[in-house]
Amino acid sequence: SQDRVKEKDHFRKIGLNTTAYYPILENTNIDEVCSIAKFPAILKTNRFGYDGKGQWKVSNVDEFRKLILSLDKKD
Repeated sequence: SQDRVKEKDHFRKIGLNTTAYYPILENTNIDEVCSIAKFPAILKTNRFGYDGKGQWKVSNVDEFRKLILSLDKKD
């Protein structure tokens, strides 16, 4: 699959268990994700990630917010 969210949504739809995931859409729901996510966590790009690329471990909410802001500036 080239789209992690579509892949997980499909797995759940057909009855397969997945780890918890919280899609972040254009930085609009960061506060919501911070309130429900459990840390440490892995932040992954939705597309074009492979063999560990496009993945970052974050230990807490502060690290998570800093990473999201730094990724947003790279666009």
